[in-house]
Amino acid sequence: MTRVILRAGFHSQIHTMFWRYVIPTTAGMLASGLYQIIDGIFIGHFVGESGLAAINVIWPVISVVVGAGIMIGIGTGSLMSLYRGRSNASLTEASLKAGIIFLISVSVGLTLLLFLTCAYWVKIQNISPIIFKQAMEYGDVLTWAAGITLSATALPFWIRNDQKPHLATAIVTIGAIGNVIFDYLLIGVAGWGLTGAALATSGAQLIIVIICLLYFIKRTSQSTELSTLTVRHLLRYFAQISVLGGAPMILFIYSGLMVALHNYQFTRYGFDPDITAYAIISYLLALYYLIAQGIAEGIQPPMSEYHGRQQSSFVYALLKLGICWSTGIGVVWVIVSNAFPNLIFYGFDAESSTVQLATLNGIHYHLWGVILDAIIILFILYFVATDQGRTAVVLSIINISAQIPCLFLMPIELGLKGVWLAMPLSKLPVLLLTLLTFMQAVRKQKGSDSVQQVS
Repeated sequence: MTRVILRAGFHSQIHTMFWRYVIPTTAGMLASGLYQIIDGIFIGHFVGESGLAAINVIWPVISVVVGAGIMIGIGTGSLMSLYRGRSNASLTEASLKAGIIFLISVSVGLTLLLFLTCAYWVKIQNISPIIFKQAMEYGDVLTWAAGITLSATALPFWIRNDQKPHLATAIVTIGAIGNVIFDYLLIGVAGWGLTGAALATSGAQLIIVIICLLYFIKRTSQSTELSTLTVRHLLRYFAQISVLGGAPMILFIYSGLMVALHNYQFTRYGFDPDITAYAIISYLLALYYLIAQGIAEGIQPPMSEYHGRQQSSFVYALLKLGICWSTGIGVVWVIVSNAFPNLIFYGFDAESSTVQLATLNGIHYHLWGVILDAIIILFILYFVATDQGRTAVVLSIINISAQIPCLFLMPIELGLKGVWLAMPLSKLPVLLLTLLTFMQAVRKQKGSDSVQQVS
């Protein structure tokens, strides 16, 4: 009887912790990611199909900036959670301060990099002149606002890992509401097109940055000064942050890389309507990814804390819940998208029969692969949360590498259908390898736990 009560208490604690972090994190991810989806809806209605294609073309550049923000956000946040789990307040504070300096440094570097290379990365996607012009309208604003985008991505992660998940969600939601208002004013009323979309997003992100900075200024007013961190300590923290946040960054930048490679292949085996259709499919993928990533990043802080306390059973229980919910939601999303494509066409004002037919092909052949990718991401973030950053990075690189040969070889035999099928089919062997790596890590952890119990 006592055993049953203890087990019930265990499950109750796990579910409480799961929903405490997952609900606000997922809501925050949806609010944050809706920037691009809202931009797409406004652009589809007020600019047209070439505008949708252009925003898809500039996305690989956006993904580099946001990916760097995710690296610093999750890397710093994971360190904070690990040290908090070990009840080491001084190292928790030192991790936060190192993260701030890292954020400023990367912001300056990325601004310079985009200034020199943004146009090049857009041009190599082999697009038409009108789409290039519209993409660069967005890219020019992004270049000068890179530090804002980077900070707006990273700072809410720190607040969430500072045991304030609801506050982080509220801040991101305020930014999303601001983005809707700015989109309406700058795209719908002023008619500024892609420039207006970029300014709307940057303005909303600036609101997020200001609120987050006010929180951290208040929080650190009585803490140790930044000068106590030597250059040697900073470099060590930078390396730890990069390793822990490297896998999520690679996963995000990988999504941008795949968009660029798909755009290139669609121009080889299809036409501009296929790029527009892929942009619409990308929004559908993004909407589910935001939910799946919200689940994955929501369970990361408690998994890190439980790992710090050496409570492996809690870590595995949280991971199991995350996989079940992520998979279930993905299956429902794919079914709904296949059942009601007309709602998708209406949402993005896709009236062209050519674009509609291409979008249907994407829904049938491409969309289901997102479920496999979401499961892989959950396992990768498990390795991040349990201080196995190098394993996470290696799996992330494999996840990227597996898709590239499929994307270039399958269309040779299957044509346009091969472009659509490359992503989902490439995920099958990667998922198998990820499961085998996880099982090996579990066996190693059980052996370590047994040694500690004997000691």
